[in-house]
Amino acid sequence: MIAVNNLDSAIIEYERYGFTVVYGGAAKKAFNALIFLRDGTAIELIGKDRLPYPYTFLNKLRITNLFGMMKDRIAAFRNIPPGLFNYCLYTENLNSTYKYLKQLDLRVAKPVSFSRLRDDMVKIKWELIGTYPYDLPFFIGAYTPARLSDATSALHKNKAIAIDSIIIATNSFDKYYQTYNIIYNQIPIVQMNNNKRFSIYKLGSQFVVLQEATEIHSFFTKKDQSYPVRFSIKCERDSCIKTDRLNNFIMLTP
Repeated sequence: MIAVNNLDSAIIEYERYGFTVVYGGAAKKAFNALIFLRDGTAIELIGKDRLPYPYTFLNKLRITNLFGMMKDRIAAFRNIPPGLFNYCLYTENLNSTYKYLKQLDLRVAKPVSFSRLRDDMVKIKWELIGTYPYDLPFFIGAYTPARLSDATSALHKNKAIAIDSIIIATNSFDKYYQTYNIIYNQIPIVQMNNNKRFSIYKLGSQFVVLQEATEIHSFFTKKDQSYPVRFSIKCERDSCIKTDRLNNFIMLTP
């Protein structure tokens, strides 16, 4: 998830990067836009200029936490600085995922339903599971009907096809290592690089790297002890791209 100050301007910028970008609903009303990839993942641009101000005000007063973890987290989006700030994980069975995380003492909320209009004005529905603290990934289930209205929306001029990896930095490695072991149901080897620890979690053909850091950015609350640093996007093998860093948090790789 990437926070942007102005959604319309951000769409133009990412189209210049070679992406096909789709509004998350009617162009004038959508608060987000999406970059769909062929592996089923998506990059979401959150337009801070489109989010209702009252939500932000209520969030500052900590009133929105009465509506549950997920809605409280969403209400905070308008206050987040521009850039990469969070990510979510797809799960085939939200209820099973909720029970699994709950049994292992992770702070997690029951599935909450959401809906919106697709870019072709078809109503789609889905559910989310909120986690706490909010710097942890949250979980998403299947969309009904599919959230992609047109398969050509996943075709890009820069030949991007899939998310390859994401790097998460934390200044509390031991704590987040144990938490991530629960989330991914893995116990990876802890490795060293430049006197900093890191661990790699494998999700099919994708990777999540938990990396020790001295300092971190707090996006949601002062209790945040991790944040996403960068993610890499895999392109087709015949792409002319060798390694292209689009900005300080996105890399295109062949």
